[in-house]
Amino acid sequence: KKELTGSIKPGSFDRKKGTRSRYEMMLIALLSRENHLFQTVIKRYPVTCFSEGSIREIANILYRKLSEGNDFLLEEFITKLNSGIASEIVHMVRTSCNFDKPEKAMDDIITKLEVIKLEEEKKDILMHLKNITDMDEKKQLEIKLQSVIEKIRISNEKR
Repeated sequence: KKELTGSIKPGSFDRKKGTRSRYEMMLIALLSRENHLFQTVIKRYPVTCFSEGSIREIANILYRKLSEGNDFLLEEFITKLNSGIASEIVHMVRTSCNFDKPEKAMDDIITKLEVIKLEEEKKDILMHLKNITDMDEKKQLEIKLQSVIEKIRISNEKR
């Protein structure tokens, strides 16, 4: 399985591995080629889960077209984008979006996105814990933190 390397930053794609937007673009690219996976994807990663901005706009259009029963071809859509972003998407799809097992790729991508979101939640809780003086609230946050850490551990064991 080749790996996708693109994601959107303000105005362009961020090719850094491990970024949420990178995996979201991978999911969009995969779904644009494998429209039949839509019902499974929408249940696990609804459009509201996508990062705000360009990626969510693309996901909105993709999900709307597929929910209406229409096919979605990323190559047709990107002609409407800024030429720099369109070029980066085309490069990313051509070089990195060839999955031998699309169902497995979809599951791996969504699982990775779930872990990334949990890591973000963990980071937020830790930041919030630093500023809490109320012991009851602190205890509740610590319980929530343990739950998030356990979910991350379970997700990582699946992979």
